[in-house]
Amino acid sequence: MPEALLVVARQDAGTFGGLNTFIYICNHIVHVKIVTVRIADEDARALEAIEKEEQTDRAAALRKMISEGVRQWREARALKLLRDGRVTIRTAARMARLSYVQVFDLAAKEGALTGYTLEDLRRDLREG
Repeated sequence: MPEALLVVARQDAGTFGGLNTFIYICNHIVHVKIVTVRIADEDARALEAIEKEEQTDRAAALRKMISEGVRQWREARALKLLRDGRVTIRTAARMARLSYVQVFDLAAKEGALTGYTLEDLRRDLREG
């Protein structure tokens, strides 16, 4: 995808009757999808509690929870493949969208490095 630049300008009444102009420049555009789901009543009540606790609206609370869930899923999947010996730490890091060191630390905490060999380290260093 080519680089994109988004410029948004907004004006509003300023202090002392002047006009304030705000210009926001973004170097990337985030594409979004609308998703509609049904959830259990218990989950809906939990969501309402989260909205109040986080002092946010429903959409923002759901986006945050989905992002967190996707992040956890990526990490768990990468660690499982690492533990099974199907990927290297470097590949697991790319899959989990983490740094090499972050995955190495996470794998050590989770006990996923049991089969990591010197040859695996050499291969990771060549890949990186």
